Amino acid sequence: MRKNIICLFILVLGLQLTGVSFCETASVSSLSHDDNMKLIFEQHAVEEEGKQLERADKYEEALVKYRKAIEYDQKMPKVLRGRPTFFVARVLQKQGKYEEALTVLRSLKESHAGAKHYEDRLLELEVLIEYQKTHDARSVYEYIGNLKENNKGNLPPLGYDGIFGVTVIITLLRLYDTIGDYDAGIKVIDECFVYFKNQDMKKYRKYKPGHVDDEYQKVREAFEQDKRDGTKGRATKALIKSDYFSW
Repeated sequence: MRKNIICLFILVLGLQLTGVSFCETASVSSLSHDDNMKLIFEQHAVEEEGKQLERADKYEEALVKYRKAIEYDQKMPKVLRGRPTFFVARVLQKQGKYEEALTVLRSLKESHAGAKHYEDRLLELEVLIEYQKTHDARSVYEYIGNLKENNKGNLPPLGYDGIFGVTVIITLLRLYDTIGDYDAGIKVIDECFVYFKNQDMKKYRKYKPGHVDDEYQKVREAFEQDKRDGTKGRATKALIKSDYFSW
């Protein structure tokens, strides 16, 4: 029973990534229930190996695992495919191979007609390609401005959405780290701290920092260290290694 519940959870995560409803998959799969469960478990195990390698900065080895997971993925119903392909694009982006990542992600989007959740990442990659070629961050800042405006209700000081808002915050921190705008990255985190403190004061009449605060603090310290050293990349690594943020 527990095994089936875990499989269902993994299946739902896959559906969320591909933008497909559970009902749409019911009539698509030609595999038996047991075969589907077996495939899901095997694919998930390989993906987890890839994630561990990714967190250890072993990107080429992680790509091998994710591409192995794609072999399992191709046996799944078409509407469920895509998760390991997205992971490949993610690793390529971490490696600074933005054009390759864009190509992979575009093919993934085309295979899931109507799925809109890849669009922000596609735009992000496009501005990063321009930045990589020109070393001019204006297009990155323009993208950041639009991202903030379109999601302001989910971001401090107006709010803090634990799913969509955090996804935007991760993107902001990742981009500020990429272009070396340490102060802007630190400001995003400090705004989160102010929001957390205000919420705690309303509920408990005192600030009660917890695990989430600690994870933000690690990223903040990474920005500060890079600022001192004149380097880049530590904040992104802190995001990758975090058990709270989903890069």
